[in-house]
Amino acid sequence: RYVPVVNARTLLGVISFYDVAKAVFEAQSFENRMLKAYIRDWPNEGDE
Repeated sequence: RYVPVVNARTLLGVISFYDVAKAVFEAQSFENRMLKAYIRDWPNEGDE
């Protein structure tokens, strides 16, 4: 459930499955909002 984060045998921290899942969810939510905004602002054929 927990993964140590190390650099050259020095412990930098510990992350959990929850931390990873939360980061993935937030990244996907952001991308989803950006794509919806892009589609919403898509020009109509008569706008050119």
